[in-house]
Amino acid sequence: MNSPKIGERWGYLVITGTVRRNRTYHIVKCDCGNTKEVLYQHLKKGKTKSCGCKSTEMKVKYSTKHGLHKSRIYQTYHDMKDRCSNPKNSHYHRYGGRGIVICDEWLEDFMNFYNWGMSNGYKDSLTIERVNNDGNYCPENCTWITNSEQQKNKTHRGGKRK
Repeated sequence: MNSPKIGERWGYLVITGTVRRNRTYHIVKCDCGNTKEVLYQHLKKGKTKSCGCKSTEMKVKYSTKHGLHKSRIYQTYHDMKDRCSNPKNSHYHRYGGRGIVICDEWLEDFMNFYNWGMSNGYKDSLTIERVNNDGNYCPENCTWITNSEQQKNKTHRGGKRK
């Protein structure tokens, strides 16, 4: 194993010295100013990249791509995906169970759906509507309508749309 050198950078850490106990630890200084002792193998394998100050920041960065997870349009997107792909969803039989799917463009990235929505009249007061009830969720088959308009399109007990 190559010995690390003083001044060598690993993530947010710079090696400033070593200390020998039952194993050799390296003293590192974090960009935030804290110092810490770490094993070289933890630096080399990427297990330790900061003193711990970046842990929360990194979790947020990697778990949130768009910062819109609390928005109504994201909830619409999430509900649409759930209806089409989750057999445990109470409405699955009307969507995924009938073969209704979401286009790849929207499915692969919420931001594609978001950008389509924003450029096609999305407002928090509107709901997504499939123009062709037997068609998929895709830009060519979807529009935004009011909830009262949506209620007129519901399938009723006889299976027919009003």
